[in-house]
Amino acid sequence: MDNDFEVDFRGDHIRIVHPRAFTITPEGMELFWKALGEICRQYQCDRVLATGPAPEKKLDTVGAFQSGVRAADVHPNLWLALCFSNYQPDEMSELFVTAARNRGVRVKFFADTETAMRWLGVSGK
Repeated sequence: MDNDFEVDFRGDHIRIVHPRAFTITPEGMELFWKALGEICRQYQCDRVLATGPAPEKKLDTVGAFQSGVRAADVHPNLWLALCFSNYQPDEMSELFVTAARNRGVRVKFFADTETAMRWLGVSGK
């Protein structure tokens, strides 16, 4: 995953927009988690909506698990809604979600932003 994304603070949540297709790799995820932690601290916000085209994944089970573990270090009480166009969550996605959830991070994949924002408990601004 590259860190070529747009950040928009909406008052009650942070919106991360990936303007183009990207690839999820262990190295890229480490950079992303670090950047997201800085962004969450900057805005003092724990609700994040990430949108964009469906990513290509180059993660094995260890990488997916480690990414979920690393998500717990980003920000206390992090809620992360992932809404990627035409993305079909699979076993790797579920492993990532489970690893994050077991460490106190709420993360979920969504097909549409309205449902994702309701889950996050944020406004549609």
